[in-house]
Amino acid sequence: MPVVKAEDTSPPPGDCRDSPPAAASADALGHASVPAPVTNRDSLVDTDQMDVDLDAGDASGGNRDAELAPATPSEIQPQPDSDAYGNEVKPESDDEHQLDDDDGDNNPFEAAKDPLHNYKSPDPDCTAANALPFPTLVKRFETIWQQKKKVANKQSKDELLNYLLPRKMLDEHLAGFSLFPLFRLIMPDIDTMRPNMGMKEKKIASTWSAAMGLSKESAAYRKLHRFMDPAYAGHTGTGDLSICVKEVVEERFPSTGSKLTVGDVNKLLDELKDITNSASNRAGSGGRSAAHGWRQAGVDGNAEGATAPTLGGEENKTKKKKSVSQRQIKWVEKLIRLNMSPLEHKWIVRLLLCKMELGFSYKVILNHYHPGAKELLASNNNLQTLCTNLSDPEYLRRRDLRNRRNLNEARAGMDAAHFPIASEPAELGHTIQPMLSNRTNFEAALSDIHTRHQQYMEALPNEDPANERLRSALALKFPTFINEVKLDGERMVFHVRRGVVTIQTRN
Repeated sequence: MPVVKAEDTSPPPGDCRDSPPAAASADALGHASVPAPVTNRDSLVDTDQMDVDLDAGDASGGNRDAELAPATPSEIQPQPDSDAYGNEVKPESDDEHQLDDDDGDNNPFEAAKDPLHNYKSPDPDCTAANALPFPTLVKRFETIWQQKKKVANKQSKDELLNYLLPRKMLDEHLAGFSLFPLFRLIMPDIDTMRPNMGMKEKKIASTWSAAMGLSKESAAYRKLHRFMDPAYAGHTGTGDLSICVKEVVEERFPSTGSKLTVGDVNKLLDELKDITNSASNRAGSGGRSAAHGWRQAGVDGNAEGATAPTLGGEENKTKKKKSVSQRQIKWVEKLIRLNMSPLEHKWIVRLLLCKMELGFSYKVILNHYHPGAKELLASNNNLQTLCTNLSDPEYLRRRDLRNRRNLNEARAGMDAAHFPIASEPAELGHTIQPMLSNRTNFEAALSDIHTRHQQYMEALPNEDPANERLRSALALKFPTFINEVKLDGERMVFHVRRGVVTIQTRN
């Protein structure tokens, strides 16, 4: 059992250790058994095995689930409940299983109450995920995306999901490693550390056109800028800019594919994010000086100089926009120099737009990875923290202990019959994902309320005479409720700092 260190040696946000992984010889995204992690990133995947025809063969990327080990790590053994919660079991005695209070708050009851209250996340180890080849991942994206257009012989979502993330890869090759570099490429829409890339359809079209040196009168230029028009985009790329970029790149820069890894692509995307962030920061500072220049001019009594700061600020703002655009163009030129294939360009564009369209939501992917991943993201809203914690056996052991204790307490208080049990409570200082209501109708709502009341009455002990009167209550037999009209709208948060007003949504 690993020991959690007290000292804080965590890298800066978004940074993962990039030391070479240990040796192995197998398909990291695929099919063969993997005895240990690998040092050579090119040997992680057999690219010949990656082009799997889902119509002809097994879409799971290897053996079926019946031949694979369960997802629960073997080193995590169930721990007995403490007798302080009503169970007569032997308490833990090993030092490595004791919940020491490292933060100075020596409260034994608090430590026994919540095993995760003093837990500190270890340094994220992303070496195995960073070494996965990006071209192989892109081919799997394309294979799954092509399945959506088929009418016959379509594979099920479970088969496609197991093809993208084989169970054997998760349980063996990537066990103990953080999957954050891989997940932020599969689910870019929930990556809060890289939320805004500053590249929408219009900007992507102009940037790729300038990087490839397209003339404004050329058919390729019009295809990118008018991708919504079938007369210019054609029947295959109409409405999809990523397909138009792929077709244009294929005509001018045909390539079989790069040798980039998942870690390399994340570094490239971080470079683009830095370009966007530097542009927004400079624009904000320039806007403050321009907006408040008239105030300083009025104080000095110089009426003629009142417009000078505004004009200067506008000129600087225009120059900065041009410099940012040039840096973005050079970034795309770098992708071309790295010998990226047209297919890789297509999925880079989809990553920038956060429109993967693989056919399943992030909740399905997280549930395939770990049963508690979805609740952990809802309570923390941080994909990196999720991957770091779920790759740590110590966190999983403490979480399992806490869940079983909470379940015993809920059963003792009959809460489980009426209220859902939250295994991942919200914490102060951490963003959460609010629980939204499900779509329903009047009959289904009444039936659900009646079912909950029946379950609650059946869970009442028969020994207590007061429960007989409770069972005969009309409120439980005939549920009633009051409806009121709620006006829908947007909730915004306004921040004013040094004359700059920012408007933020709840996300």
